[in-house]
Amino acid sequence: MDRRFIAWLLLTASLFLLWTSLRPRFVPPEQPKNNPIAEIGKKGDSEATISAAPAEADGSEVQAFLGTSTRHVLGSLDPASGSRMLATLSSQGASIERIELVEQRKPGRFRYRALEGDDGYLGYLSLVPDSGGLRIQSVPTGSPAANAQSSTTQGGLQVGDIITTVNEKPVATLAEWSSIFKELKPGHNVELKLERNGANLVFTTDLIESPMDVVRVVDDQIHDQVSGNWLRNSCLTTLAKFDKSAIPVGSQSIAGLDRIIEGYWEPRPLDVEGGTGIEFVLPLDGWLKEAGLPGKLELVKRYRLQLGVTENPENKLKGYDLDLEVLIRNTDTVAHEVALRQEGFNGLTLEGWWYLSKLSPFMFEGAGARDVVYATQELGHRMITRRSIFAFAKDNPSYPSQPFLTSNLPESRRKLQYLGLDAQFFAAAVLPHPDQPDSLSNIQQAATSLYADVAKVTPKQMASSVGAWFDTASFKIEPGGEHSQRFKLFAGPKDPELLESHGLTPLLEYGWFGWVAKPLTWILHAFYSVARNYGIAIIMLTVMVRSLMFPLSRNAALNAQKMQEVAPELKRINELYKDDWDKRTKATQEVYKKSKFNPMAGCLPLFIQLPIFIGLYRAVSCDINLRQQPLIPGIEWCSNLAGPDMFLNWSTWMPDFIAGKGTGYFGPYFNLLPIITISLFIIQQKVLMPKATDEQQQMTQTMMMYMTVFMGVLFFKVPAGLCLYFITSSIWSLVERKLVKRLVPLHSSPALATSTSTSSGSGQTIEGKVVKQENPHQAVKTKAPVSSASQRPEKLSDLFPWFSRFEKKEEKPAENKGRSQSRPNRNKKKN
Repeated sequence: MDRRFIAWLLLTASLFLLWTSLRPRFVPPEQPKNNPIAEIGKKGDSEATISAAPAEADGSEVQAFLGTSTRHVLGSLDPASGSRMLATLSSQGASIERIELVEQRKPGRFRYRALEGDDGYLGYLSLVPDSGGLRIQSVPTGSPAANAQSSTTQGGLQVGDIITTVNEKPVATLAEWSSIFKELKPGHNVELKLERNGANLVFTTDLIESPMDVVRVVDDQIHDQVSGNWLRNSCLTTLAKFDKSAIPVGSQSIAGLDRIIEGYWEPRPLDVEGGTGIEFVLPLDGWLKEAGLPGKLELVKRYRLQLGVTENPENKLKGYDLDLEVLIRNTDTVAHEVALRQEGFNGLTLEGWWYLSKLSPFMFEGAGARDVVYATQELGHRMITRRSIFAFAKDNPSYPSQPFLTSNLPESRRKLQYLGLDAQFFAAAVLPHPDQPDSLSNIQQAATSLYADVAKVTPKQMASSVGAWFDTASFKIEPGGEHSQRFKLFAGPKDPELLESHGLTPLLEYGWFGWVAKPLTWILHAFYSVARNYGIAIIMLTVMVRSLMFPLSRNAALNAQKMQEVAPELKRINELYKDDWDKRTKATQEVYKKSKFNPMAGCLPLFIQLPIFIGLYRAVSCDINLRQQPLIPGIEWCSNLAGPDMFLNWSTWMPDFIAGKGTGYFGPYFNLLPIITISLFIIQQKVLMPKATDEQQQMTQTMMMYMTVFMGVLFFKVPAGLCLYFITSSIWSLVERKLVKRLVPLHSSPALATSTSTSSGSGQTIEGKVVKQENPHQAVKTKAPVSSASQRPEKLSDLFPWFSRFEKKEEKPAENKGRSQSRPNRNKKKN
């Protein structure tokens, strides 16, 4: 009966896991209808990342929209520039296309590098297919592309060059480019052949490692791309209101002005003291006239980035933000009432989305790889999970924007402190500018948006692209006047000090055990300052915790020994009172009392370790310092203690429901440390748990064994740092139990001995009751408790009986062959 139950339980669990893995692949997706955003931001074959060029229109005023797509880079990869951020901006929509974190520990080695793949990095070139090759649209200063050498010309690669071959391999598509660079590693030398103004040139350069691209939209590499997500730039701006016309419910723009975010703005140089900047200008006269809205306005967007922040130690918390100013000029002869719709970030990094260990503040709603976060003066921090955004967009295909602030709320609840996107280790947010602290006050409405095709992204909806936008309060601009809204755009790591300096501390979610996680994080960093290796620091932290708990563990070990003493008596009581629960319970309690045995004492260390375990799990999952920290420096395996150890990539030969990225339960990598962890758990259970004395205990131990294996399945993708804690703790437990058994020998309890069975002629007395024996002339033999030394396993077959077939039997000595192995000594003298 027990075997059938266990088989049923395992089969049910297996079918459940199989169904949860395969269900997204067979659920018929709901097709969106009349999606107003669907025409903006889809991936296309042209160079545009928002949409195709606007339709033709008459009038010279409209020609500004029909310009060319250009890219502009703020920041530098040159360590001498002191830049922590490199932002690539697009003239289409005057938007942000990419933000990379480029602070370097030493030349070519970034403080935050990309972990998905170890490809060599040439620099973000914003490549687009053109004339049988890939045309360069941007060349970051200080990048390997900018420093490339040629024997026939001076300078490196330039905007407009068309790359035709890489290391003699032709490249005409981004997929070919990505497949070539997958084989190239940092430090490799690469040869590039390109066309420039009709001439063929050859350049060579050395690759570096890839910096962390905290915001990325363009499909130049395929590591983190998810089919169905739109390639939509960040921080787009349009008019939310013009005089009496406003964006209607269910739409994303005023009728006739939808091309404001599609058009190409005119770039102009912008002088920034101590930094660099760019200004984009867009006249609206022609489009307002065509939309039947007479007026003359000009939109201006200015981006500024400070340089030299890494040169001054006092600026360790600066350099992770852009200054965005949106300005409206009224060039008309009459006043106009205007409001802005400003979008926030989207395309936040998808790093680790398939092994996500991010904590949600909600009980029954998990966090996603990208979640919208905001805070108001009255409500405080709030999170809108990717799951709820996706579900709303799926249920409302005609208008997938989910409002969370509306104009009918009190003004105190419409004063935003920040609005952004939250990932596991990085975040991007729009904040009020220090020079305009009220720039996010009196928000008229704000809503989330799903920037993805529901039908295509459903199998991997955990990685769907989400974002948010808000409408400012309307303001009146007099003729010849202008109005400015200024924001600070943060994009960087979730470092506690850095977040605190930007007012984003609530983005670090520790859950209920933050009171444990924060001190453990501080102690872990203290150990790292000594060991200079976070793997060793985790081991030291584990040893410290288990050492402090040694008195409790010692008591638990002694309690387990007492359990072995009372086991025969308990078995005898169970047989005697198997049909009387009350008497059996009373007799059992008397045995516990006389032997001073507490059955709950062994559980106390587990209850105390539970908050420590959860706290350490949260510390490992949230600590940006553990990211990209190797267990063994110089070895690619387990090079990120904040993620799985990724021992072997088995996605090429394992089924998709097992090893698929986002669709498989175990993920694309086989992880070694969880297997070691579970193996030690099983050995620990075999060694520390006393042998079963009845069928019920045997069934309980068998179920615990299966639950241990099942826990290994659930923990297969936990961070390697947490597995290291478990491994160290298990080894400590085994050594600790062995030492306790050696130092504290097992002795029978005197109180228990007086209550054990004694023979009395025709029966034995148990708890004052005489039980008849089958043979009254045979004395009852009571076995003394076996010593602990005789119960300790000495061979693998003691732990695992099936291993006995591999152990060699001892051979008999040659001189004893043919003789009796045990012959009585008949000549022994009697004393």
